[in-house]
Amino acid sequence: MAEREGTMKRKNMVFLIIVLAACIFMTNMSEGSSVSAPSRDIISDAASEPADELKDEPEDEWEDEWVDEEESVDFSFEHTFKIQSKWDHHCNAELSLKNTSDHDMKDWEVAFVYKGEIEDIWNARIMFHDKNVYVIKNVGWNKEIKMGESVSFGFTASYADKMPKEPRNLDIQKLEYEVTDGFRIHYRQLAKYDNKVEGQIEIVNKSDNYIEGWNIIMDANIDITDIWDAKVSDAGYNYDDNDEEYTTPIGRHYFIENAGYNRDIEPGQTISFKFVAELISGEDAVIENESLYQLTVWPDNEDEEVDEDDCIWEGDEVTDDLPVVTDEELDDDDYDQMEED
Repeated sequence: MAEREGTMKRKNMVFLIIVLAACIFMTNMSEGSSVSAPSRDIISDAASEPADELKDEPEDEWEDEWVDEEESVDFSFEHTFKIQSKWDHHCNAELSLKNTSDHDMKDWEVAFVYKGEIEDIWNARIMFHDKNVYVIKNVGWNKEIKMGESVSFGFTASYADKMPKEPRNLDIQKLEYEVTDGFRIHYRQLAKYDNKVEGQIEIVNKSDNYIEGWNIIMDANIDITDIWDAKVSDAGYNYDDNDEEYTTPIGRHYFIENAGYNRDIEPGQTISFKFVAELISGEDAVIENESLYQLTVWPDNEDEEVDEDDCIWEGDEVTDDLPVVTDEELDDDDYDQMEED
């Protein structure tokens, strides 16, 4: 009997030890989980320093999500030019472009200088023409030039005296250029409610050439929250010149891009985009300092040929910074006189 009681006591002791160990383990786990919470609070507190101690500008919420691969890739190419026929100050010619780079060209375009007047063109279209400068683009179905492959287009050109040489200064690299004339930007406020406005911006192409891959840079006293038929790629804050601490913005400096499907503005065409915005300052939306840019190609100016038309000859009106070309031969006395002068 006494032996059974001793055995029961030992079993009860073991059970109590197990229970006590389990309690200690659970307590430690509970204390461990409660230790991590203050660390998150500390991080949060460290990130929420008083605003008057932070001198940087507020971060912009807009991100540049759209990247045109054609802008960031350098392409190499070769070209061949053939005269196929000629008659009465006219000729039919073919220009071929071969992609020699290690990237596919997805929307090719070429610019060059050519002294003939292109009257007709096939398998391509004229995007820009001013004097001897041409910008030629694909017609959609032939827009891509894969690595190592070629595309060709032809044209009929007229000329006054002798048949012009082949196009020169060819380039295919797209760059951004400011459009300086031949367009109009117009803003209309469509509605206003509380502190919000609904507006529309129109771009009118008044020129005889395409405006390609358009984008607008402008200042405005509004914070655009929604936009249609365009994209906001960047929008930094504008501050008053006396606000050295960047405490109160008075507006935003916007970079607005086309929506892709409306990237080109044809001659005489008007395109528009709408937006909803909140007023940052003032009673009505004010759009100012608008600039229009386009993404296109331009003839390469390296190794440009100089012909008789580029020179000033004896008898022509001369400015101080331009030389006079004469047929007179200079002798030793002339050089001596020039050294004295």
